[in-house]
Amino acid sequence: MAEEAVYQQRPRACDMGYLQVSYKREDGTVGRRCPAEPEKQYETKGGEMSDTLGRKCLCNGLMANIGFPQVRRGGYVEKPLITAGEDIHVIKRFLKGSNSSYGATEVVNFLLEGDTL
Repeated sequence: MAEEAVYQQRPRACDMGYLQVSYKREDGTVGRRCPAEPEKQYETKGGEMSDTLGRKCLCNGLMANIGFPQVRRGGYVEKPLITAGEDIHVIKRFLKGSNSSYGATEVVNFLLEGDTL
């Protein structure tokens, strides 16, 4: 999802809603919106279009990370989303040799050894 071409293949949607933000509608009721939802939908709900730039759906990406990707009409399968933030360089410590993944065991062992990230 970090590669723009891959991200552009994803249908823009916020259909889980775990990280939506509440806002007050003109009629006084409470609405919910997410800057990762379709831009026009977000703007219709009173959101600023600039808030949608570069926003990616964390809910769907994190569910894909743990093996529960949504499969959309047309066959699109939600892709995982790495959320290491500024600590992306730390991941190299866990990817030793030809390993392309790591688990909690490796992280716990690393921490028990007394090393610091």
